[in-house]
This record gives sequence, C-alpha cells and structure tokens, in this order.
Amino acid sequence: MKTIYSTLILFLSLSFLNAQNASAQKYKVKGETITKDDVVLGTVTGKGGLLNANFIIYGLNGEKVVSVYRDEYRMENPLFNDLYWYNVRFEDTGKELFLPMAVEFSIKSVLNKTFMTAGIVIDGGAIRNQDEVIAKSDIRDSIINDTTYFGKTLRESRRLIKETPLMDRNMKAQVTFNYIGSEKRNDTTFTQWNIYQDGALIGTYLQRSKYLFSKDNYTYIIYRKVPGNNGIDVPIAFGEPDALNASLIKFYAIANDKETVINMTPGVNSQIVYALIVSRYF
Repeated sequence: MKTIYSTLILFLSLSFLNAQNASAQKYKVKGETITKDDVVLGTVTGKGGLLNANFIIYGLNGEKVVSVYRDEYRMENPLFNDLYWYNVRFEDTGKELFLPMAVEFSIKSVLNKTFMTAGIVIDGGAIRNQDEVIAKSDIRDSIINDTTYFGKTLRESRRLIKETPLMDRNMKAQVTFNYIGSEKRNDTTFTQWNIYQDGALIGTYLQRSKYLFSKDNYTYIIYRKVPGNNGIDVPIAFGEPDALNASLIKFYAIANDKETVINMTPGVNSQIVYALIVSRYF
C-alpha cells in the first residue's frame, strides 16, 4: 500500500555501506558468470531489482549454492511502512536467513552490498561460514516481532474505532482546520492540523513529506480524538497519492479495509473528513 521506496531507503540506513566495502574488490556479473579479480567464482540465473529479486547462484560444478528472493510484509497499519527483505537459503544445508533489503537494482549490487556486509563469500563452492553469517546478520526474529506488533496495534485501533462513542456534536456543521506546526525529523517533514466541527476538537490531520527521487512524496494519516485514551488518538484512515496521478489521493479506511478515492492536492482537504463523518468514523 505505501510506497516501497521509503521503506527501502530506511533499510539502506542499516549500515550497508561501511569503510571495508569501499576498499574491497567488487564482484562482477557478466551474463550468467560471476567473477572477482578476473577469476570465475560461479554462475547465476534469475533477476535482481527492487520489485522482483529472485535468483540462484551455482558453484563451478553446476551445484546450487545460494538462492535469494525478495519477500515482503504489506502493512495495513498506517503508522508504519511496509517491510521488505531478502530470504536467503544455503542450498547444501537448507539453512535460511533474512537479510535487510537496500536500494539495489542488480544481482551484482546484492553481492557487493548485502552479501558483503553479511559476510557471505562466493568462492565457487558451498558457503563455508553459514552459522557465523546467520548469527551475525539474520533479521528473522526482528521481522516476526515487528509484524506481530504491527498486527496487534492495528487490532487495537479497530477495537477503539468500534467501541468508542463518537463525540457529541452537530455532524452537519462545517469542518475547520487549525494549523499546529511543521517539524522535520531525519529526512521526513511532519505537518499537523487539528480538525474541528461544531466547536469540538474531533481529530488530527497529519501530512508526512519526504523528498525522494527528485520530488516530494506525501502520505497522510487522519486520527480520531478518543477522550480518556491517555492522550493517544486512534488512526482511522491512511492516504497516499496514486502512482500515476499525484493529485489523486487514495484513502484507506482502517476499520473495514475499504478504500475511498478522493481527488485532492497535497495539504488539508475537508472532503475526506466529511466522507469519514458520513461513514461514522468521526
């Protein structure tokens, strides 16, 4: 649902490019042949890339050595980004691990960044240091723990939406926005407005903006005010621009998995708020 690129940039920050990598001799891939220092180390079939990495590395005798495919967890919870990683299998032992996925557009890039950082060495035969690599670099537990947490918080949000009474007010009154402020954290700018109707604070409109690939990339979260919830509001809708038309924002209503498409430009817009009020989210 959310743009893949913001997540991939996030994973890139996980210390992929270190000083050792900068000075090391790089693998080369020409056709299906893998070389290093002009020495043939094996062959590879399949594809790399951001969206469909799926390849197998073979040894000098044609035996399978390592298989790699891109895996993912599509996030329903708007507070978090989708997760992407490489599922790596050592074919001689069947041992597997998950590795972080960075912005890598080719198999050669995976070998020179992800594999090199993890300590996976291609040398024409079976990977020798499998247990060491798994102990050092496997993020399987993190993926499992994170996705469990994300699912739990989403279930809690849906429970609050269904069980918390809506604020008493005239729901036909005009909706207004009060600009709260803008704050930049790391590479993302967060801009927030409070939402009022009939004199009551009913929620918050949050715009997240990240400059990526020569343009601003926007996502939006709408929160509902939940009185007595320790000051924590509940997210009720998530929106992002359509991939082909940046002025077409697709909003996803958390409670029932339905999508409402609203035409709007980046910034505040009451149309989606009224739609949520009619749907009894506000």
